[in-house]
Amino acid sequence: MTKLNVELVTPESLVYSSDAHMVVVPGVEGDFGILGGHSPMISSLRPGVIDIYESEAKISKSLFVSEGFVEVTQERCTILVRSATDVTGNPEEASKLLADAIAA
Repeated sequence: MTKLNVELVTPESLVYSSDAHMVVVPGVEGDFGILGGHSPMISSLRPGVIDIYESEAKISKSLFVSEGFVEVTQERCTILVRSATDVTGNPEEASKLLADAIAA
């Protein structure tokens, strides 16, 4: 399977940059997965968790993000968000951040 270059960027910094097997992002109309070779697209994101799979079966990184945008090409996934927090292995923190985002 073709790897996908993933970059997650906030106004302050490049938060994540690596090759991945798959990325699942919180689109405004629902979560969707992106694999290498995906059709080009641009989508808005809602606050939620981005899961990055460096291998087929295991999430290697989870990041809670505020709203933003994702641009997908066949080789790259560029995610632009206002803020990002690493919640890898901490679903309670992700739930708290989501509840705070919804309340705001």
